[in-house]
Amino acid sequence: MPSRTPSARTSRAARSRAAFSLVELLVVVAIIGILAAIALPRVGSARGRATRAAGLADLHQVATAQEAFFADSNRYAALADTALLRLTLSRGNTGLVLAPDGTGWHALLQTPGGTPCAIRTGTAGAPPGWAGPALADGAPTCATD
Repeated sequence: MPSRTPSARTSRAARSRAAFSLVELLVVVAIIGILAAIALPRVGSARGRATRAAGLADLHQVATAQEAFFADSNRYAALADTALLRLTLSRGNTGLVLAPDGTGWHALLQTPGGTPCAIRTGTAGAPPGWAGPALADGAPTCATD
């Protein structure tokens, strides 16, 4: 029968203490899963707020460009004039609709998440297809999800 020396028993005990049990690993995985479940919805809502903020910023840029265009040419720019406005929309914002209407103008664009944002000034009504809240004069607004 092989003799067991104290050093052999000590090394076996050290090896078993150095490893994690299956239950400990499952507890850690469960905790990580719970934390991920809490964090993911917050990340998604933050992304939505960020895209709406980019849409509002782009509409502010459109308003500034429209007023500068009006000061130069005594009329508001239409969609065909956007090259003259030198607009640079934020990445992902698409579908800009820009039209003079009465003594004002309106604009509509889509954010990457599909949320429409619009602005109107003067006597212009809401842009065609706008289903969001009422638009105050000169205040960009995004529809809520």
